Order: sequence, then C-alpha cells, then structure tokens
Amino acid sequence: MTPLPRHPRSDHATGPSASGGRAGSVPSESHEARRAAGARSHPLGSDGHDADATPTDDAAARVDRAGFDQAGRVVRCHRFAPLLDGVEYFAAVRRSLLAARRQVWVLGWEIHSEIDLLRGEAAEQAKEAGEPPVRLADLLMYLVEERPELHVRLQIWEGASLFAAERQHLPRMKRPWADHPRIELLWDEGAPSLASRHQKVVVVDDRVAFAGGMDLTRRRWDAHEHRPGDRRRRPPGLIPRLAAPYHDLMTVSDGAAARALGDLARERWRQATGQVIDPPAPAGAASATGAGDDADDADPGGMHEGVDCAPGGRDHDHAPDPWPDDVESALRHRELAIAVTEPETDPSGGRAEVKATFIAQVAAARRLIFVESQYFTAGAVADALARRLAEPDGPEVVLILPWGCPQRIQAMAHDPHRDRLLERLRQADPHGRFGVYWVTRDGPEPDHPHDASVYVHAKLLVVDDALLRIGSANLNNRSMHLETECDVFIGAPEEDQDGRAAITALRRRILGHMLDVDAEEVAVAEREAGGRVVPAIEALRGGRWTLVPFEHHAPEDIATTALPLELADPDHPLSIDDVQTVMRTMRSHQRVRTWLSHRWNALVGGLRRSPGRISAAIIVMAALLAYLLTPLGGLGLEQAVARLHELTAGPTGLAGVLVGFVVLATLGVPVTVLLVALGVVQGGLLGIGFGLVGVLGSAAAGRAIGGLFPGRCDWDDDSEGEHLLRRVARHVRRRGTLSVVLIRNLPVAPFGMVNVACGVAGVPWSSFLLGTALGMLPGIVLLVLLGRGIADLLTNPEPVHLLLVGLAVVAILGLTALADGLRATWGARVSEPVDADEDDAEAPEDRSSRAARPRRAGEDG
Repeated sequence: MTPLPRHPRSDHATGPSASGGRAGSVPSESHEARRAAGARSHPLGSDGHDADATPTDDAAARVDRAGFDQAGRVVRCHRFAPLLDGVEYFAAVRRSLLAARRQVWVLGWEIHSEIDLLRGEAAEQAKEAGEPPVRLADLLMYLVEERPELHVRLQIWEGASLFAAERQHLPRMKRPWADHPRIELLWDEGAPSLASRHQKVVVVDDRVAFAGGMDLTRRRWDAHEHRPGDRRRRPPGLIPRLAAPYHDLMTVSDGAAARALGDLARERWRQATGQVIDPPAPAGAASATGAGDDADDADPGGMHEGVDCAPGGRDHDHAPDPWPDDVESALRHRELAIAVTEPETDPSGGRAEVKATFIAQVAAARRLIFVESQYFTAGAVADALARRLAEPDGPEVVLILPWGCPQRIQAMAHDPHRDRLLERLRQADPHGRFGVYWVTRDGPEPDHPHDASVYVHAKLLVVDDALLRIGSANLNNRSMHLETECDVFIGAPEEDQDGRAAITALRRRILGHMLDVDAEEVAVAEREAGGRVVPAIEALRGGRWTLVPFEHHAPEDIATTALPLELADPDHPLSIDDVQTVMRTMRSHQRVRTWLSHRWNALVGGLRRSPGRISAAIIVMAALLAYLLTPLGGLGLEQAVARLHELTAGPTGLAGVLVGFVVLATLGVPVTVLLVALGVVQGGLLGIGFGLVGVLGSAAAGRAIGGLFPGRCDWDDDSEGEHLLRRVARHVRRRGTLSVVLIRNLPVAPFGMVNVACGVAGVPWSSFLLGTALGMLPGIVLLVLLGRGIADLLTNPEPVHLLLVGLAVVAILGLTALADGLRATWGARVSEPVDADEDDAEAPEDRSSRAARPRRAGEDG
C-alpha cells in the first residue's frame, strides 16, 4: 500500500499555523491533499528514512520523540488511552460501535462472528437493561438496520491452510452478514506466501480508532486476573472447553489520529478491491462550518447541548461521541506516530517503519526498555538490545514473553531461535541489567508450566516511562519486513509529569497483574530498588501468580526439528521451493492428536451450519445408543431388523410410525433421512404409501403454522432464513400448484421452510397438497426403496440386493443432478425481486429500504 501521508510536526510550530489554527495544532489538510501525499511511494515514507538508520543526537536527547522521524505518519490526537486485556477492549469497542453513524472499518488477522463483546455480569446487566446485542454479528446487524447511512467493512486475512481448522468455519462466518448490502466481509489474499495481513485496527466514523495486537475473535477475551478456570473465556462452539489465559493490549485514540487510521483502512480496501471509498463527512458542527481538524479541538466528541445521544438515536448530523464512556484518556492533545510494515510485494515496494522506529527507540533509552512480545526472533532487535546492555551506564532491559508457542508448528518455527537470541543477550549483559520472564498462575515451579502459563500476545514497548508503543508487530523478522503491521506510539516530554505518570502507571499496573500485587506495591519496590525495575521484580515475585525467570529451552523434539531461520522466520518473500519445503516439514511433524483435532473441528463446523445435519446426527447417535444399550444390541443384524418389523406391525405400530414421522419432519428432521428409515422398517407399497401420508401430514402442519402469520412476508428481521422465506413465499403465491411441484424438486430451501412459506403466502390448500404429492412422489419412491434395499442387504447380503441399492443410489443422484440443473436455469427466479404490480403485498419498508440503499463502494458520499 502507498505510504501514509505525513502531517507537519506540530512541535516545530512557534506561532499560529499557516492554516489559521492556533499554535501547536496540526494544520488541516483536505482529503485530496492527503491522498496526493499518500501517492508518494518511497518504501519507508515520504521523507525516505533508512530502516536501520541511527537516530540523531537531538532525537536521542528527546526520548519522548524517539522514532517519530522514522514513522510514516505523525498526527495529533485529543485523547489517547491504552486498553489492557480483552475485558477492556471488547467492552470499549462495543461502546464505540453503538455510536457509529457512517463508516466502520475492521482490519484483522482473524475474526469470529459469534464472540460476545461483554461477558458474565456485564452481559447480564446489558441484557436486563434492554441494550443492543453483545454478540458481534448481532450487534453489527442491529446497527446497520437502525442506521441507514452506516456501512461496515471487514477486511480479514484470507489465512493459510495450516490455520484453516483453527478458524471459524468459512461459510458459517459469512452467513450472518451475507445478505446485507451494507456489511461487507472481504478476505484479503494479498500477503506473500507464508506471511499474513497482521494489522488489528477498528475505526468508527474516522472519529475514534482502536489499534494494537488483538483481533475480534475467539480465545482473545480475558480478565486481568487470568484465572485458569474462568468460564467467561469459553469460546463459541459446541465443544465445552475454556480458552487459555491470554494477555494483550490495544489503544484507543481520536482526532486526526483516528482519521489517519481510517485512511489506512481505506487504502487497504482500495488495494484489495480497486474501490475508492471516501472518508465520512464530519459530524455536527464540523460539517456545517468546514472547520476540519480544528473543529475537533473545540469539540473532540462532536457533541452539542440539546442533542439526543442515545445509542439508538437517529440524529446523524449530531452523532454522539464515539469515545467509550468508561475509558479515561491517559494522554491528551498529543502527537501520535503510526509506523507500518509492508512487504516488498505490496505497491509501496516495502516499508520497514516498524523496524526503524523500534531500533531508534531502543537507541534513545537512558534508564529502561520494557518489552512484551509474542515472539522474539528478530536478530536486528537483539543486536540493538545487546549493544545497550554492553554499555556501562546503559538502560535496564526487561522482556516479558510467553512460556512457549501453543502449537507444535509455531514452536518449531520460533522457540529454538528465541532461545539462541536470549542466550546472546545474557552474554552481552556483564552489568546485570537484563531480565526476561514468563507469567505463571501455578507457582514458580509448576508441574506443567505451559498449561499453567498466561499466553502473552501483547506487543508493548515502554522507554524510560516517557514513550509508550503498542501495536500488532512482534519482535520477529516477519513483523519487521514481511507481514503487514501497524504500531502506534506516543510520548510525554520531561515537563509533562502527568503524561509520564500515566505511562508509568500502565507499566506498573501490568507488572502488578503479573505479580499478583497492586501497582502501588510495584512502585514501592522500585523506589526501594533505587528506581530499577529488575530488582523490584525479583523482590516481588515468588507467589502462586507470579513472573518466572526465563531459564528453560524449547523441548528437545522441537529443537531438533526446527526449521532454518531463513525459512521459519524470513525477512523476504519465499520462493515456491522454499514454501514447499516449509509445508512438507511442518506436515511431517504434525502430531496425530493435532490431526484428529483438526478433523473433529471440521466435522463440527460442517454440522453446525445446518439444523438438518444436526438432526440427522442425533438420529444416528440415538440409533447407535439404542443398539448398544437396549436388547437390540444382543441381536444380530437380521434379528434386529426383524424385531423392528414386529414393533411396527399392526395398527398401533403403524400409527406410531406415522405420528413419529409427522412430528419429526415438522420439527425439521430431514425427510430424506426419515424416508430411508421408513423403508428399513416398512418397505414396498405400504412403505411408499406411509411415506406419502407422512410427507403430506408434516407439510400440512408446516402450512398451518405459516398460515397463522398472514402478511409476514414483509418481516423486519433480515436474517438469512427470513430473507429466503420471503422469496419463496412470493414465488409460490404467484404460481400455485406448478410452483409447488417444481420447488419441491429444487434445492432452493429446506422442506420445512417451503411449508411455512406456503402458509405465509396463503397458497390454496388444494394446490399446496396436490403440488407436494406430485413433486415429492418420485423422491419418496426412491428413498423408501433405498431403505428397504439397505435392510435386505443387512439381513441377506446377496449380489442382487447390492445391485438394487446401487440402482437406487444412482437414481437418487440422477434426480439430484436434474434438480440442480433446473435450479440453475429456473430456480434463480425465486431470488429475483418482485415488481410492485406482480406483488402488491410487498411491504413499503422493503421498497424504501432498497431505494435508500447507499451507493456501492467508490460512490459513497
């Protein structure tokens, strides 16, 4: 992507700006000027700084400004706050989303539509208060329905095959948003092989932006205490297991910083789609006066007296302040720097601002370098830290890392190389200023250290408690050169004691959580240690929840199979041969347990996409349990089938079969499964007759249920199922018996949904029942014969029975193929919009919503 345009540094101003603003403000720029500036494509930004350049003496003297000259963009924010762990970030992003009016951007490595943004008591309180949904998919749908000008765009890395089983099942993820024109989910495929789009950014109306290391996905939420058994960490899914304790950081900022991150998101979208999306128009007074950036200085939230700022309000010209109301700003009216990494395959030709700024900040430190990172394999960073440790009067260096990578493949790629760099730093530390730790919740010597540890995913740098940096970039070669990353950092000059106190408070708060003490105890320990941090940690650690010195190494089986660094953590795009080597190595060492876990996840994901599949799975499991736990289990197959025939013989047994068929089919159990089961227990003409009666009975029940809701084809709820129900209802209402016959043979909707749709549409009973009988009869015959053939094959496995089963299967497949062909040429009419003169029952809301639909990307106003 092209470089972020850079604003002039406001600290250079000595008087009123050229644009007429007050002293110290950032001159406002038009969007066209920013876009023109962004078109300059020097790999490292518009001023062309070398990625490995050493900071100037002036920069070193100003620790709070370290790295600003190497950043791609420096902008002003009115409010800035760090967000510690998922409990703060998820709640804050929800509050900001509730104030969204025009544009929401989400950039991520991963996303999960079913995560809850509030957990536990907070979620219950929101529900009791009648607040909007806490689940991400439901919340976004609610927002776009309430606000006709709001457009939500989610741009997520398309992922690699190695991560496919770990992600939300793709068709299911798309389902909550697939039918809404103002929620777009884009899979970004632009990263080089074995690299990713790793930025984590959320922007609301260019007025508030979140950036850091956390995706809106499962296994990210955690409370500060990181309790091992906290049930609020249960991820979405059928499998009742808890996610591991997880520590991460995000930031929230507003003003020009939010607009700059919005520009980044729009440029990412343009590169992936070719669509140019204009920024949202300013809200409130800024829109009327054209005051631009300076208007936000006067009214950073865009709030005005007398304006209704309720979350569901529709006053779009006077939008409520999207800043999360429960987040107190830590720093105000400061410049914020944005540093990115882009691979050389991007249109920019590659940008290494993350690396350049990080090394500059390490070089500027005088007293303390405090770092958290998920990975530590970047040789350039290790070299920079080693140089500082070797100095007689250099700063302390504190690293907080995870115990190890959670997956074997990740561990093979990173852990052995981490061990080598840590040993290099130990050897470079003759003055005893280096401390590296991991976090445990089960004492300093747990039996299972990996399971007892808190997974550190944060990407944090604090320099001298004067500069704070949080982002998506790890300390590995990928984040320095190959991945797509975004870090933000902010400083407090020496005279700003409140700002420095805020940075210090965050660092001590983090250490306090890790050591199970409060921040004041950390402050006392540091004062007693003469202001040094490593001795303070050593004095406080040792409890059950504590920091443990990093003295272990990667397990031997991991170390002996480690990939070469140039393949495991490359700093350049790999060749096809190198990619194949990496994939072969990783797959050859994939554990059987991991393989089975992936297969199980895929199976569960497939089942969860369809209630019919769940029903079929329940029937199969019930049949298996009945065979294992009842007297049927003591019989052979022939005896078991004979016993089933005896149970279903006679008037009572046949009546039970028929009632059971109707009830189960009405509840959504697939009629195909029921018809095959009916053929097993009762074949021939009697089975076909009972199948027809059962199908008609369940169809009539569904038709009756739909008839209880006349006029419901203009429902306001735009869920996927009700969109389809409405389309089916409109179609069958116009064409009667023939339409019912055809739709019974086209896979456009489930059997039960067609029944309800016909009731909603008011299809005459005669047309409905006749069309159902004619349309379903061929399938009933084939499925009952298939069931009977299976029963005969089980009890008397002769070639003729195998042949009959094979013929039935071929006939069913042929009928299915014919139905698919008809659907391609005719069935698409079901989803076509209906003209007003053809369907006078169309709701006025439907017509107005289509008319009010915003222009597509590239035409947004």
